[in-house]
Amino acid sequence: ESQAGMMLFNIGLTYGFTALGNESGELLPASFLATQTPGAPLYAYGPGVTIVMVTVFVLGFLATRAEPALRVMGRTVESLSEGRFTTSMLIYTVCVGVACGMVVGSAKI
Repeated sequence: ESQAGMMLFNIGLTYGFTALGNESGELLPASFLATQTPGAPLYAYGPGVTIVMVTVFVLGFLATRAEPALRVMGRTVESLSEGRFTTSMLIYTVCVGVACGMVVGSAKI
């Protein structure tokens, strides 16, 4: 049962997220870098980089926000801290941290 689940997870990862990552990696920079196609780039360098960074931030934030294990950890932290560190505070702090890390990583590339 667990092996079947891991196989399905691997198939989804291979054909879903890998394809999404490859397409994003190719298409987002093409919005501001000169390419061989007519009418390219779509945006000037400054606005194009800004659009890419905002897109990466939003994707990182929302992907982290959708993580169910983060809510479970938040509830545990809230109960251990006796309500001083709330679940939503933990979730949004982690979301912003991951999103900022993705932006820095994308800017480095």
